[in-house]
Amino acid sequence: MSRSGYTDDYDGDCEDGLALYRGRVANAIKGERGQAFLRELLAALDAMPVKELAADVLVADGQCCAIGAVAIARGYDPATLPTHDAICDDAEPLANIMGISETLTREIMFWNDDDRYRSAVTDASRWTRMRRWAVENLRRAKA
Repeated sequence: MSRSGYTDDYDGDCEDGLALYRGRVANAIKGERGQAFLRELLAALDAMPVKELAADVLVADGQCCAIGAVAIARGYDPATLPTHDAICDDAEPLANIMGISETLTREIMFWNDDDRYRSAVTDASRWTRMRRWAVENLRRAKA
């Protein structure tokens, strides 16, 4: 199972449920906490000595995902963070640790991990994709 919790198995009222969920994602991204996290994510990605992100891992064996990059930048001990299996079962503890909504947590994990529609994905191209995603979702500062 994916850490994001997204699935291709939708029930009959999929369109309404999916539309409501996508609205929650948009609100989480546009909100104050979401925007602050995106700024922090960009800084963490730019500070990485090796511009590579791993899929299906938070922080382990010298690798990290986008959220893991922020956790490292904040100085969290990887041993205190949820494991991949724990996040698959419940992303809320990670969301609480990072100070963002569970919805935004799952969205970032989806963009970090999901490679099914992308060819020749490398850890370096994943870093580029996540940085581009963060920039595209960061509102421009008001003058």
